[in-house]
Amino acid sequence: MEELIEGMIEAKVAEALKAQQPDDTPDGKVWGIKDFCRECCGGRGRDWVREHILYPFRDQIGIVNDPECGWVYYPGEVGGTYLIRRKRAQKWMEDHFNDIDWRR
Repeated sequence: MEELIEGMIEAKVAEALKAQQPDDTPDGKVWGIKDFCRECCGGRGRDWVREHILYPFRDQIGIVNDPECGWVYYPGEVGGTYLIRRKRAQKWMEDHFNDIDWRR
């Protein structure tokens, strides 16, 4: 019985701590461009995402340009890997959904 109560207390404490974390706290999860396309762009292709989001908004979303708010690390070479901070990307996409031309 004592173990059950301890487990319930631990669960409540963990839940309370999680609720106190700000929404923009990095969770360490990183996506590649394929994950980003699937999760945030309605399954649009990589080329479309590069042309309509990653390049036009580079000054806003690039980690190198804005380490505090940026969420994408651009590859240094053609064919390199994009690294996208999941939580920041999701928030930015929610906040800027209407800034993107989805019709093309």
